[in-house]
Amino acid sequence: ITGSKKLCFRKPVKNQYRKVDEYFPDTKKYRSFFITNSPIEEENLAKLKESEKDIILNLNPNISRHTMKPDEIIGKLLALKAKYPNVPMIYNYLGNAYGINGQEKEAYDIFSETVKKFPNYIFGKNALAEYYLNTNNCKKAADVFDNKFEIA
Repeated sequence: ITGSKKLCFRKPVKNQYRKVDEYFPDTKKYRSFFITNSPIEEENLAKLKESEKDIILNLNPNISRHTMKPDEIIGKLLALKAKYPNVPMIYNYLGNAYGINGQEKEAYDIFSETVKKFPNYIFGKNALAEYYLNTNNCKKAADVFDNKFEIA
């Protein structure tokens, strides 16, 4: 999304949502989009019991805040991946945990697997593209998105 206003998504936002048209009032076609930092429940995650979803969703803050040992988080995510192989969020969390733990090859392998297994999962593509950017491979990062960088 392009525009002249600077965006800051890290500020506290009421209910963690902000309509895109608040940032771009002259761009009415974006009024149905929301910006959030909350997990988005995709269809395979939605099929799980609430208690199972909670287990998965509660691991992400532990990854980013380093409140659990990385090996413990990775072990739990590997078990969840085996139990729920069609929930892409688990793959993304696992790749992030590997990356934070300094296991770059494993992170790359999981991000690549995520994009192959779930080609329409935008967060998997984003994670792989970010990996490529962090390893100074801008061409491959652009290729992940087929050189398409705007929402239309």
